[in-house]
Amino acid sequence: MNTQLLSPTTESNALLMQYITKLLIELGIKPNLKGFNYLKEAIYLHSVIIYTVIADKCCASAKNVERSIRTSIEAVWYRNTLNRSHKLFESAYINADYPPSNTIFIATMSEIIKLTFNKQTYHCFK
Repeated sequence: MNTQLLSPTTESNALLMQYITKLLIELGIKPNLKGFNYLKEAIYLHSVIIYTVIADKCCASAKNVERSIRTSIEAVWYRNTLNRSHKLFESAYINADYPPSNTIFIATMSEIIKLTFNKQTYHCFK
């Protein structure tokens, strides 16, 4: 079985994988568990690949994608136009005075969508 699902292509990506591994071990997740490698890959994909995929699709740079997402989150957060967002992020985000990071925002929104989309079953699209 291949324990290295992705092969980081640059030195910085290899260092990121090492850092992720170190953090997971510090959290007490044992490297001998199958889920350890899955978590490592999920964190890596979320940290690196997501911006690259979006950038390729939209003909932009990965840095531009990351910055634009961050700017959008900050804009709506500071304008307080998403009062609901503060409630949505209460459990995932501790300091409501500052916007969540891109990672926390995307992960939280993904979970909310997973939990509610099937219940609505396209009801909102009718």
